[in-house]
Amino acid sequence: MMEDYFLFKDKINFKLSGGGGFSPHQDYPAFTRFINKEMFNLMIPVDDTNIDNGCLYISNMPFEKKLIPHSEGKALKNAYEKYGWDPIQANAGDLLIFSSFLLHMSKDNLSHNRRRCIFLTYNSCSEGDLRRKYFDFKRKVFPPLIERDKGHDYSKWINNLARKIL
Repeated sequence: MMEDYFLFKDKINFKLSGGGGFSPHQDYPAFTRFINKEMFNLMIPVDDTNIDNGCLYISNMPFEKKLIPHSEGKALKNAYEKYGWDPIQANAGDLLIFSSFLLHMSKDNLSHNRRRCIFLTYNSCSEGDLRRKYFDFKRKVFPPLIERDKGHDYSKWINNLARKIL
C-alpha cells in the first residue's frame, strides 16, 4: 500500500435471520466528503458466512480504481445484471481486505442463524486522522434513534448507506 494508514471507522454488521442485503455499491463515494484517496476495509466474520446467510458478494469484473456510476449511494440498477458476482464464503475469524473501489453487495439472510461481521476501514495518513470528524458528522446528521429530534426530517438519509449499517 506504500503508505501508513489511520483507522477511519469500525462497525459490526448484524444480519439477523431474515435481514436484508445491500445493493451493489462501492464504499468510496460514501466518504468523499472526508477522503479523496482509496480506503481499505478489513472484514472479519464473527460467524461463518455463506450463501444462505447473506454473505458478501464481489464483482468478478477486472478491478479498477475508478468510480462506477452511482445514484443515491447505490450502483446503478443494471449493476447486478451487468457484472458477474462471486460469493465470499468465509469462516469465523478469516480476514478479507478490500479496496473502497471494489464493487460488492450482499443478499438477504435466508438462514435461521445470524451473520455478524466486523469491518475496519482505514484511510491514508496523508489525508489526516479523520475518525472523530467522521463520527461527529454522522451523529449530527444521522443520530441514533434515541437521540433524534421528532420534529426533524431525516428522510434525506433514507437511501444513504450509513442508514443500513446502523
